[in-house]
Amino acid sequence: MTARYETAESENGRTHQIIAGLSTRFGLESGAYYLGQDLGSDGSTSGMAINFRTARPGEKKLLPTSRVILAHVPIENTSEYMVTGLFSLRAHAPFLRLLQTLRGLERSDRISGVVLDFRTRGIGWAQADELWQAIERLKTAGKTVYTWMPAGDTRSYAAASGSNRIYTTPAGGLLLTGVLGRTDHFGQLLSKIGVKAEFVATGEYKTFPELFTRREPSKESSEVQNSLVDALYGDVVAKIAKGRNKTAKDISKLIDDGPYTAERAKQAGLVDKVLHYDEFEKLMQREYGSNSRLVPASSVLLKPARRWGVPKKIAVLYITGTITDGPSSHHPLFGAGSSGSSTLVKTIEAYRRNNRIKAVVVRVDSPGGSVTASDAIWRALTLLNKEKPVIVSMGDIAASGGYYVAAPATQIFASDMTITGSIGVFAGKFSLEGLMKRFGVYQAQYPRGKHSALLTATRPWSESERAAMRRSMDALYDIFLQRVASGRKALTKDQVRKIAQGRVWTGRQAKKRNLVDDSKGLLASIDAAAAAAKIDTDDAVVFVGPAASSKVQLPSLPFGLMGQSDLPTLITPARIPPALKGLSEISKAAVLQFVSGTPLAILPFTIE
Repeated sequence: MTARYETAESENGRTHQIIAGLSTRFGLESGAYYLGQDLGSDGSTSGMAINFRTARPGEKKLLPTSRVILAHVPIENTSEYMVTGLFSLRAHAPFLRLLQTLRGLERSDRISGVVLDFRTRGIGWAQADELWQAIERLKTAGKTVYTWMPAGDTRSYAAASGSNRIYTTPAGGLLLTGVLGRTDHFGQLLSKIGVKAEFVATGEYKTFPELFTRREPSKESSEVQNSLVDALYGDVVAKIAKGRNKTAKDISKLIDDGPYTAERAKQAGLVDKVLHYDEFEKLMQREYGSNSRLVPASSVLLKPARRWGVPKKIAVLYITGTITDGPSSHHPLFGAGSSGSSTLVKTIEAYRRNNRIKAVVVRVDSPGGSVTASDAIWRALTLLNKEKPVIVSMGDIAASGGYYVAAPATQIFASDMTITGSIGVFAGKFSLEGLMKRFGVYQAQYPRGKHSALLTATRPWSESERAAMRRSMDALYDIFLQRVASGRKALTKDQVRKIAQGRVWTGRQAKKRNLVDDSKGLLASIDAAAAAAKIDTDDAVVFVGPAASSKVQLPSLPFGLMGQSDLPTLITPARIPPALKGLSEISKAAVLQFVSGTPLAILPFTIE
């Protein structure tokens, strides 16, 4: 009699598999197979089977397991870090789980093919690059990769373009339209309603304040934006051209002719067949035979349970969203939120004291935020790196404060399509003096001290106040440069200054300037952390942090009205005049999550 127990984490929770087999000298074999999940799961991958048969002469006795032909991988949530649950909060890393699943399938000898079921278009640029690389590795490992894409956009299609075959549904299609860089400028609008944006920024290319001070981008802003878009567009074209066996010129023309209905996509050679999903499953059976099976990837990636010894751990610490002072927060509907310095510093200190944690991978997917919060996190990671390897893995965006916190790492890895850099600082406020006059509001002030009204929202800065803010920003910028130089041993402070200036780079561009060590994804970063700690990745437990925060993030109000104690009581959330209701886009800006005058390091660009 032979038996084994295996367990693994799946997208639906921990999965358990028990297999037992019995053979007799008379050639009679029996076997039992059970696949189940933890209590509280939906049980979607549970099942049981019992088998009896007579062995053929000379046949090798095996456990009763069926050969898995095709593994099904749903791609529906690619969040880097999210918090779920109402009463029992739990932190998840869906994109990491997806990459781990694909790596497991790459190494498995039980499957012949992989079906990627794209159920989302919410994929970032760097994530698209990592998925494309994962597909290449699957093919190199001898797996045939099929993509089912009912509806795709430029990013998701670029990620899937390396698949052996791509299928879509008759009512589907491809929103293949190219790459769009965007900056929204509200200077003229604010001027019309009597609001003046007052900002001081360091670095020639630190252009975030332009969103509120200008009616159109500056020459420097346009230069950086065009450089980024050119790089991303070129990468997309190259990936699709290689995957679909076409020239870059052909792909550029196809993009210009987009978007595509399903039939047009097929005629253009962008997809291989147009059919319904049930027809797609039948197609797989015709190709692989009636005994082939399409099964969840989680059911074929179970690993033997650890029985002896205390496992060594590698922590993957996520810094996502806006970097803020205080605790981290999560959005009650979407799970994402902000990364708070107090939460992260406490977590990093716990990792430093935990002897079972041998290395830490810091996954940064943040446009930045508060300079003081970034500096506190930087300090905690600096102390951690003196005792344990700290590897930074950059996601879609790791810029401004997102680069600040990455600086002390042993190594920094990024995708070629990561957006990073933007080393610079700014601070400011919105003066509502004109708006108040328009509505007949007057505020009397009784200052003591030349700069006591520095942060009031009822008047603009004086020349002396602006000079004082400039001195503060220059000093913080100097600290930022020093932080980067101390971490990037190949760069002096003067060399950092030349490539800083608030300039934004792609991961490939940053690597050429020694801001990034190599072009590697998240799993490769975990491997590097294990190697630095001299442990085997397969023997280590990889876990996600920080623990889920119970703080809920609420939407910001325009101009930071919430929390501004010096505003007249007439301007309250319930009394915002109709003229302000068209400013919903402004209210989404990350800068408005902070109190006026807070030193900030935030990325200004959006690339779609």
